[in-house]
Amino acid sequence: MPGFAKTLANDLARIGIGLEDIEAVVLTHSDGDHTGVAPRLRDAGARVLIHSADDATLRKPGPKGGDARVPNILKNLWRPATLKVLGHMLRHGGAKLPKIEGAETYEDGDVLDVPGRLRVIHTPGHTPGHGALLAQSHRVLFAGDALIDHHLVTKGRGPQIMPTFTNVDSERALGRWMPSPRSTQKPTSCCSATAIRGAAALARPS
Repeated sequence: MPGFAKTLANDLARIGIGLEDIEAVVLTHSDGDHTGVAPRLRDAGARVLIHSADDATLRKPGPKGGDARVPNILKNLWRPATLKVLGHMLRHGGAKLPKIEGAETYEDGDVLDVPGRLRVIHTPGHTPGHGALLAQSHRVLFAGDALIDHHLVTKGRGPQIMPTFTNVDSERALGRWMPSPRSTQKPTSCCSATAIRGAAALARPS
């Protein structure tokens, strides 16, 4: 979230990293809870990368469509967990998201010239350009919001996609992992890896 930029330098210092040590911010998608500190890191010298299908909403943030259109969100405000998440986002700058111009774009299958040599796996559904990022040599997958281990609203456990009202196309999001009989989408298959949510802010080891 944008509000986290205020403490970012101190937060990184606690683990022995300076803002200037971050070489690249590889965004899994353009939602503001993932892009909020990118301008601060870019201003310190980091490259910003995102899938080409999400570049437009990175440059001009706004309400999502599809399953995540505003009426569907409003229908879920009776849930305490939904209110908690929205309140958290608003307190940390979610009402005024940064416009990020000039990001480098990537495509499905690209191996990015960043620390870790991340391979892009296009996982649309949460957003049109959502991309999971595979660090093959470490067997780690930065899954972003394509795959989570618990339901944010119902607290159900186990691998699953984000709640329907947060995705532009939930069927497409699910189909990337486990296609329905109606889906023509090829399921994702990469390797055995540990999945981590979030974007990747990358620094080369000293």
